[in-house]
Amino acid sequence: MATAAVLDSWTNGHAHEAPITVARNARGWFVATRQFDPMRECLLPKDLLDAVRLARSRGIGLLHFDCDGPVLAELPVHDW
Repeated sequence: MATAAVLDSWTNGHAHEAPITVARNARGWFVATRQFDPMRECLLPKDLLDAVRLARSRGIGLLHFDCDGPVLAELPVHDW
C-alpha cells in the first residue's frame, strides 16, 4: 500500500519528484523501466525497484501494475 501511495503521489501533480516515469490508468500504473539517475534510485520503494530491475533483466521497457496482472514468483504479492 505504501508503494501504491508513492505511485499515486507521482501521478497527482508531483511528477517532478519522481525518479522514473509513471502514468496512472483506471486499473493501476504504467512504470517505465529505462535507466534513471542512480543518485535518485534511493527514492524508489524496494518492491518497486526489485520489479524494475527484474523487468530490465528480461528486456522489458514498461511495467503495468494492476489488480488483474499475472503473479511472478520472483516478486512479492500484495493483497488489495
